[in-house]
Amino acid sequence: MSLSGHSNWQALFSICAVLISHPVSKRFVFVRHGMTDWNREGRFQGHLDIPLNSTGRQQALSLRRHLLKRTFDRIFTSPLQRAHETAQLIAGAVPIVPDWRIAEIHHGDWQGKTRMEIAAQWPDLWDRWEKEPLSVTPSGGETPERVRQRVEDFLRTVDGRTVLCISHGVVIQTVRTVLLHNHAGENSVTPRNASIHTFSLRKGRVTEYAIEEIV
Repeated sequence: MSLSGHSNWQALFSICAVLISHPVSKRFVFVRHGMTDWNREGRFQGHLDIPLNSTGRQQALSLRRHLLKRTFDRIFTSPLQRAHETAQLIAGAVPIVPDWRIAEIHHGDWQGKTRMEIAAQWPDLWDRWEKEPLSVTPSGGETPERVRQRVEDFLRTVDGRTVLCISHGVVIQTVRTVLLHNHAGENSVTPRNASIHTFSLRKGRVTEYAIEEIV
């Protein structure tokens, strides 16, 4: 599947390991969905199905222009609307495959609320979450360990040599933890909307990790 055109993006930085001169055996390109009104308001979205706003749609079109010259064997997306719409705008007529394994974490009772609202309603839990987010699961929510299990299953079983995946902040943080063998606490910074995260692997090990963001 090939996409062609020009780019208004630049690579911000790249984290490279040794052996980058060797042939790549697999490449995952993870993209966080475009912006929504709730992103702008700082609301936890989780599994609530919030659409892209006008900025998010423009970001998705910029992603398409940037990715046009790259060839992908498969394109996967979270089924949630903000990711699926981003994927459709990027892919055009190229088939995309929805997969719940790369959907956002379910935030339980925190979904739909801002950080300020959560801190006011659950002050002790919020304080713990800010210090150790992996140790806290809101009532009705999904544990970080469960997210990791489904992400690992996706990475292990998905076919294709070069795979484009449109997903969410927590999922991309989890992918970094899994593929880069980082401690989860090192991934506390949430990926920005419409950022591109490319993981190049050889023999199951990451030889290069690059991030691109809209300027």
